Amino acid sequence: MGGYRDSPEQRIFESIEQFDDCWIANLGASNSTGYSLVGYGPMLNRKKSCSHRIIYEWLFGKISDGLVLDHICRAPNCVNPFHLEEVTQRENTVRGVGPSANNSKKTHCIRGHEFSTENTRCYTFNGTIHRQCRMCEKNRLANAYRRKLCQASHGSAQS
Repeated sequence: MGGYRDSPEQRIFESIEQFDDCWIANLGASNSTGYSLVGYGPMLNRKKSCSHRIIYEWLFGKISDGLVLDHICRAPNCVNPFHLEEVTQRENTVRGVGPSANNSKKTHCIRGHEFSTENTRCYTFNGTIHRQCRMCEKNRLANAYRRKLCQASHGSAQS
């Protein structure tokens, strides 16, 4: 009971503590982001996998290529399969509460301009998609050009 010879699914189910609708796996091991881990395979070549993925695939089959599991309950150590949904990594990020999710929900730039299709420039930097307010960029470039002209005219007047 609970030994390494038991299936990973059995060890997960034996460790579950229920909190509200969440099934929290208390296996003792978790990764740095709080996802419960379970070991499986022969002792000399042991592998670890996230408990929620093992339970989901055991009940519903393999997770579709290109998709990840989103915890609808936002509890990373929950293994309740009805709290999990297959989504793209982008959708999972946008649904979250981190900086990327918070920025994606913004409808206006810090100066109050709307992030509309016409006023937003999207670009990739270091593999990350960014967006920029075109009106703010236009104003920034105009101010930089004015400063440069002003410096040039003051520089030639002193000669």
